[in-house]
Amino acid sequence: MGYQIEISQSWSNFKFNIHGDTKEQSNRNIPSMLHHSLDLIQQLRELSKQGKELDKVSLDIQCRLLDKETRDITHVDILECKISQLNDLTSHLQSVVKAKHQLITRLQQPFVGDYVKIEAAYHRHVQDLFPLMATCLADLSSNLNNIDWTSEFDLKNVKLKETLSSISTSLAQLQTSFQSLCLMRECLE
Repeated sequence: MGYQIEISQSWSNFKFNIHGDTKEQSNRNIPSMLHHSLDLIQQLRELSKQGKELDKVSLDIQCRLLDKETRDITHVDILECKISQLNDLTSHLQSVVKAKHQLITRLQQPFVGDYVKIEAAYHRHVQDLFPLMATCLADLSSNLNNIDWTSEFDLKNVKLKETLSSISTSLAQLQTSFQSLCLMRECLE
């Protein structure tokens, strides 16, 4: 039992014998077998080539998605734009903090003078705006103090741990106060 290969001068006479069978039973036309094998090899090459192209495209898509997600922290031009916006905001807030006493005294004085002229289409919006402004103005002093504190706060400060611990302590106190207020409200209902 073995393989016997008889090779003659032309491809048409190429004979192949498997398992020691008689030549009449196992004669195969090798060129047609080679043709199918070559086709299969060609298709496998094309599949592997297309698989590599698909991998490249999927890698490119993943890179673009990652770039899209991290663009705001990796692109220098976007960072520069955000830094300039922060600088503008900081300068505006510093000017507000410098004029906070004038602002507080002016806002605490009642408006005396002509009525504010508002078009009829916007009356409802202004009516909704005034209660919101009143709460904001009532908290203006504490909001300005917060702005003042943030302008003086330095992240390079060594006391960052102390600041964070004081913030967590204040948060715990606020949560306790909130829970006690909720209990008191439930008792009153």
